[in-house]
Amino acid sequence: NGDILHGNFGLNTFGFDGALGKLDLPVRGVAKVLPTGRSNSITDGLVAYYPLDGSTADATGHGHDGVNHSAVPAPDRSGNADHAYSFNGSGAYIGLPDGLIDPACAGFTVSAWVLARSVSGERFIVYNGTNSADAALTAKDQEFRFLVTLNSHGGVLVSGPVQLNTFVHLVGVYTRGKSIALWINGRLSRETPIPEDNLSRRGNDHGSTIGSYAPEQQNHAQYYHLLTWDGVIDDVRIYNRALGPDEIANLASE
Repeated sequence: NGDILHGNFGLNTFGFDGALGKLDLPVRGVAKVLPTGRSNSITDGLVAYYPLDGSTADATGHGHDGVNHSAVPAPDRSGNADHAYSFNGSGAYIGLPDGLIDPACAGFTVSAWVLARSVSGERFIVYNGTNSADAALTAKDQEFRFLVTLNSHGGVLVSGPVQLNTFVHLVGVYTRGKSIALWINGRLSRETPIPEDNLSRRGNDHGSTIGSYAPEQQNHAQYYHLLTWDGVIDDVRIYNRALGPDEIANLASE
């Protein structure tokens, strides 16, 4: 109605402190923006963002575009046609460029909306290959999992219960020398301490993907039942920092 509001823009909402507490106004309800020089925390450190709205392009403008291999457009969590991608569980994936996560980083975050149709073996949602730094969001044994491999200490994982046939917001947070954590629908599911160490980086034949283990390792993947995603994936974000609880809650509410 012409009032001036001070707050921070998310990708879909404008958050501000009102008389009733913290409020979120849809961006479409904002008529005019007056820059104040304050940064938007939801985009701070955003290395790559894949809205998957009929395209596998990186919406950050950094050029980290994905390459589609047989995934097909699908409705998103709000029912909008062609605003997510469906994976058939038998080979479909989206290839990502290497180097999205630095093995010596102080922290990183991987966020995605996912719908699982079935879970058998270990099915991959987002995989950052060992060409740069080994980390993944997956589902196995009826649990969502966030796992990283440390250079001198091996693999570490945290997990939480799988929900089938409904969209779920997953966030994996890595804080170097402190912990890894899995958040489900804006709530902390599990956190575990980790030692001070770099993320594992080895070889040049483990590429990064949405929806699959390293495509170059098909024989290895088949032997260990490392399977492609059977379901829908949407709004994949990769940050070069550890997001905080309020930021994760904001993403889960979009």
